[in-house]
Amino acid sequence: MPGKVNVMNSSGRVFPPDWTKIGYDDTPISTLIGFDYAVSIKDNWDTSIVTHTERYRDDKVLMYFPKNIDTTNIQTADRMFQASDLEYIDIDLSSARTATAVFTDCSNLRGAVIHGLGNPDAPAGTLNNIANMFSNCRSLVDVDLNLTEYSTVLSAVNLFTDCWKLKEFEYNGTAAGIARISSLYNAFTNCYNLEKLKIYDALCEWIGCYAAGSQTEDGCLFDIDIGRTSPNGTQGAFRKAKIADNSAFHLRNFSNAQDIFREVIIKGSSSGIFAPLFYDPYTALNCSYTFADATCEKNNVEALIPSISNANHMFDGFTFSTSAGKIQAGYLNIDNATNLQNMFSNSNVRTLTGIAQRHITAATNLSNMFYNSLNLDNGTLSDILTLLMTASSYTGTKSLLAVGFTDSDVYPLSRFQSLPNNIWTTFTNAGWSYN
Repeated sequence: MPGKVNVMNSSGRVFPPDWTKIGYDDTPISTLIGFDYAVSIKDNWDTSIVTHTERYRDDKVLMYFPKNIDTTNIQTADRMFQASDLEYIDIDLSSARTATAVFTDCSNLRGAVIHGLGNPDAPAGTLNNIANMFSNCRSLVDVDLNLTEYSTVLSAVNLFTDCWKLKEFEYNGTAAGIARISSLYNAFTNCYNLEKLKIYDALCEWIGCYAAGSQTEDGCLFDIDIGRTSPNGTQGAFRKAKIADNSAFHLRNFSNAQDIFREVIIKGSSSGIFAPLFYDPYTALNCSYTFADATCEKNNVEALIPSISNANHMFDGFTFSTSAGKIQAGYLNIDNATNLQNMFSNSNVRTLTGIAQRHITAATNLSNMFYNSLNLDNGTLSDILTLLMTASSYTGTKSLLAVGFTDSDVYPLSRFQSLPNNIWTTFTNAGWSYN
């Protein structure tokens, strides 16, 4: 009988389960209907049919799809299971030419194993687009796409968008020096419970991880190395993500860094270092709001950005968990930046290490550059005066008030007056004043 306890598998689970434990006399009819429907799919499967576009879309009877049928004939799988009640899938799509939105809106889907995606030897043609494949699968926890460095997939836009429960994902597209996926735009947006994400892809031009890991306790462990050979420059978005300790960001050939780490939460010990590395930028980077309103449990930020065009609000509102926070400003090449408005405003940073090594000869806007940054130490204040003396292109009022040290009740003049006389004298001789 269907409810009879007769088999124990390797995990210790008994099949079929004893439904009487939860008050049922036998296997629920809905489960039996799902099973019978899967059997009918198997019995009637026709390998000569190659187009399966929307075949099971909105199918509320479909719970299980047979694993023991030959699906290597499928050439078109667009929206094949969209919005169905499918709970688990293990399927071979090695001959698929198109496979977009295959499982979109499958709210009951908890696990998926896909074989053959982007098989370069597929006789039917090349699969290059898996956009929206799992978007809005809000129960999805585990997935294995079996992608390799030889897969032909180029676009994975919105791949896991709104997969709230997804735990981890890994794609290594550079193991053999070969890169494939050029776009992961919004691919991991709103993956709130993501705990681990590894993406190595030299060709990737976009990666989107808005709010990724934000509902986990320790954040998502990011291991990102992208853009090495991107022909058009690279962009990314980690805004509102929670970043786990020991995360690594190797962001190569970037063309824009605006908002990329805005409002993130950076986890880790106070002795740790947050060091996203922007190697060989495609062009001087727009770093407007790049780290704005972020929260950092580590005391050290050592972001390497070799060329910045715009630092408007770059660290505005950046908050360290302790009062000893340091930003390695010497690694932020603002020498050719024109807009430095509110760059460090409203931050509790203590030390801007190496800021005196930079110059701001190209700056035309210094408005409120340090407004309400009340925790700066005297060494940093001295270095700021040295920096300001290089502002040869700045035509505004040359006063500390202009750069955000507004008045005595916000930032006491005595803090500057206590600096060595030679620094203050040189500063005022350069045409700068306090008011």
